[in-house]
Amino acid sequence: MRLVAFKSTQQGLLAERRLKEKNREYKIIPTPRELDTSCSVSILTEDGDMSWIGSAETRIYVKDEAGKWTEIKK
Repeated sequence: MRLVAFKSTQQGLLAERRLKEKNREYKIIPTPRELDTSCSVSILTEDGDMSWIGSAETRIYVKDEAGKWTEIKK
């Protein structure tokens, strides 16, 4: 499971549109408070192909065994 946090809500909504166009599974969730991001909306997906992000400024996280979100490099 990957959590994609965006720099702005506009970028998050654009990414959601791309996911819909590609018929990918995802869920829009509030960005967890422990993550440092300026946007309150994130996308949760199990899709390993992150090409739908495009040029949006994002941070991508995975949840570790302890339940903590860890940022991964793009």
